[in-house]
Amino acid sequence: MVVSHAAGFLVKDVGCGLIPEAFALLEESVCDATGIDRITSDVLGPRMDASEVP
Repeated sequence: MVVSHAAGFLVKDVGCGLIPEAFALLEESVCDATGIDRITSDVLGPRMDASEVP
């Protein structure tokens, strides 16, 4: 398989597991949405949207 460079490819695949875990934390009242956002930003770095991709 040949794949050309595509920004966000790895982030999308790795990030797929984070979403269900974040919802589980919310449902179990372990953390609120602001806390989850802060933790993921501190650990994974800032969010990147299409305007930030070089």
